[in-house]
Amino acid sequence: MIPAILLSESGHEVVNGAEHVAHEGGHHIPELPNWFVILKDLGVLNLSDQTQLDLTFITYSFLVMAFILIWVWLAKKGLAMRPTSRLYIATEMFFGGVRDFFGSVLGSKEVNRHIWLVGTLFIYILCMNLNGMVPGGFAPSSSLGMNLGMAVIVFLYVIYVGISRNGLWKWFHHLLGSPSDGITWGMTPLFFILNVLEEFIRPISLSLRLFGNILGKDILLGVFVGLITIPIIGWFKLMIPLHWPFLFLALLLSIIQALIFSILSAVYILLVLPHGDEHQ
Repeated sequence: MIPAILLSESGHEVVNGAEHVAHEGGHHIPELPNWFVILKDLGVLNLSDQTQLDLTFITYSFLVMAFILIWVWLAKKGLAMRPTSRLYIATEMFFGGVRDFFGSVLGSKEVNRHIWLVGTLFIYILCMNLNGMVPGGFAPSSSLGMNLGMAVIVFLYVIYVGISRNGLWKWFHHLLGSPSDGITWGMTPLFFILNVLEEFIRPISLSLRLFGNILGKDILLGVFVGLITIPIIGWFKLMIPLHWPFLFLALLLSIIQALIFSILSAVYILLVLPHGDEHQ
């Protein structure tokens, strides 16, 4: 991070409750500005608030994806080098560590079937979280809509795994509470309602947890960057950043939230696997 930052007072307007709050009762929520905010305040861009938010979300989401693809491409290219490039070795160690970690959750027999989803979620969410710490960057994971989209994918995938691995009847039998006698069969309406509610609550809790923590991280950094301001010209203010002690906390929070989202996704998959399978 640079020792001093030119920070604008522009923020993000609420759009369907999913984006950052900018003006509510005349107050601003301080956040580090992304390039769309900076260019708009400089007069380079003339966009409506909603258009700006849509472009910010889409652009930074694709930038993160492009970064991951370029990273993997360069690492794969380094495999052909003799000796193998340091980037490939570091990438291999990182990806191997991710696979081993989720193998401890799903088991060695199941991890290869599901690592494409849970591993990708972890890496993508982590890169999105960290992008909010880059000057001029933006964390797409601070958008509720983005997180809900990923959570819905997990929700649908869990249902697919449950039906494909257990059969439609066994999966539905589980939703009924796995009744085995007259009493439990009589309570199936209650169990069914509770289990269906649980299935729908999972993606909501996944997305809200990630949204709240990453948005809070961005606001915290913005607050401490702007605690001491020196007016220069117009809306330009020289901000003396006081957020240095919180950078490590933000880094730790970014890693933890990516882990929580992906680990819970792996656990939800594990719960619908056939109980007779051995997860070692």
